[in-house]
Amino acid sequence: VYGYADRQGTHQHNMKLSALRAEYVKKYLVSKGFPEDKIFTKGMGEAVPETSCPGLINEKLTECLHPDRKVTVIVTPVINNRK
Repeated sequence: VYGYADRQGTHQHNMKLSALRAEYVKKYLVSKGFPEDKIFTKGMGEAVPETSCPGLINEKLTECLHPDRKVTVIVTPVINNRK
């Protein structure tokens, strides 16, 4: 589970925010029965933005940057060879 933040705020703040975002998704997945020890989380900060939003300020900028506040979940299948 990879969490992301928009470019507003400091890099340190965005790293913390994106890590928390990923942790919240992990907690949700665990609440739905996924094994906690199999879920890896990482905050990516403002890396991999979806937007550029040139010339916007205040609320318009915040609205434009919304797609950058995201979480990506990558699921890797595990083969169980028990017989």
